[in-house]
Amino acid sequence: RQGIGSAMLSWAEERIRQLVKQHGTARTAVIGANAMSSEQDATALLLAADYRRVFSLVELKLGDLQQLPELGSELPAGIRTGPIGTSHYRAAWRTVVDSYADTSFTQKWTFQDFVDTADPACWRAAWNEQDMVGVALCSIRRHQHTVGEVEELSVRTDQRRLGIGRVLLLDGLRSLREQGATTARLFTGTANPHRSYDLYESVGFRRQNEYVRYRKPLAWSTGHLTVRSVHRI
Repeated sequence: RQGIGSAMLSWAEERIRQLVKQHGTARTAVIGANAMSSEQDATALLLAADYRRVFSLVELKLGDLQQLPELGSELPAGIRTGPIGTSHYRAAWRTVVDSYADTSFTQKWTFQDFVDTADPACWRAAWNEQDMVGVALCSIRRHQHTVGEVEELSVRTDQRRLGIGRVLLLDGLRSLREQGATTARLFTGTANPHRSYDLYESVGFRRQNEYVRYRKPLAWSTGHLTVRSVHRI
């Protein structure tokens, strides 16, 4: 509360303006900033500087992988689950991409990107005969071998609300446990329309932190780049 945060924010914005002058940008460019919901001072500073909240990610934690619940229900007739091999990569990638087809915020994820980061030891998929209908992509954190992460849980639109996601999630978590993980984490958007929180909480995940993304637009004025104060973006 001595003006240090405000001074640092002003310096950062000025530095961004200098970089934009050097490299150029589109007219719709924005400045982005992050703050956890628990960081009240940082949040107040950004809001006072005309940044506006645009989305957030919630971190969920499952504290003990030894205490996983039983499935409690069977899969629909004809659905089976199993590991994902290299021959299944394209189908797995397509399953994830298609599950985000109606969302505008998802970054482009190429098949080559998928292959380059593949770590299938704890990956599980669900099939309806030969068609892949869902995936759970889990992995062990590289520098924290006792921490597992659910990187993606996707079920094809026409196969949702059938219990497939829960079975896949529990399969993935058991795989993490077999690989030495004792806890698990995942990140999901607060605007998720599929009530994923209910599923995650049903197997023991609990909310830890919320990471909020703020933005503030850049505007061109009289040949110079300025930061425009706005109340909605």
